[in-house]
Parts: sequence; structure tokens; C-alpha cells
Amino acid sequence: MRLGHMSGLEMMDSVDSKIIEILRKDGRIKFTDLANLVGVPDTTVHFRVKAMQEAGIIKGFTVITDLAAELRSSQTFEEFVEVIQKTVAEQRGEVDLLWTAMRGYAKRVQVLEDAHKPTAQIPHRKSRG
Repeated sequence: MRLGHMSGLEMMDSVDSKIIEILRKDGRIKFTDLANLVGVPDTTVHFRVKAMQEAGIIKGFTVITDLAAELRSSQTFEEFVEVIQKTVAEQRGEVDLLWTAMRGYAKRVQVLEDAHKPTAQIPHRKSRG
């Protein structure tokens, strides 16, 4: 990966993919532990995570909560509705992101399919003679 040249998923390599996979499971993991799991120096992990953040591949780190517990702790109906609205908005954002990625993938597939379509056959003329 080249810092400053990363412009999306096509610039990621297997190290970046492993880093993201592990961070999805544990966003609070220490970079030294992450580096050991990936098999690279911790400075590499720090550099790669920073580059992926700057490129917008890693949007941030978050806490996953128990929706039912949040709803039970709501003191008023307004708080209850606010928890539901916030959860729906977060989920919709993820769905929108997935939909955008799927459309981009579909466009790439279409380009590849178009490139491999056989060209129209040119009719052969019979020679006069």
C-alpha cells in the first residue's frame, strides 16, 4: 500500500484485509497484538491503519450495544423512540453503504462481460470469378 495513493479497495492487499478482519472482531486490540496476529511489525500496522483511515476505508471505531438493554433503560417514551430512530439510522447507513458497494461491483462485472462479448461476425463475400 502506498500512503496518499490509496483510493479505494482496489489498492488494498492481503495485509490490509487481515488488519480489517481482525479490527472488525476487536476494534480495541493493541497494534502490537494486531501486528503479531498479522505477522508484520507494529509500525506497519500503525502506518496501514492510518492510511486506510485517510483513504476513508476505515471510517472509525465503534461500540456495539445491546439494543434490548438500551430500550429497557429508556426512562420515557421519547427516549425509547430516540433509541429506535438512532438504531434504524445506523443500520440504514450500513445498508446504504452495502448497496453502493454492490452497485459498484455490478458495474465492474458489466464492464468485464462487455469486454468479453464476441464481436459481430463480418459476412464473407463470395468471390466473383
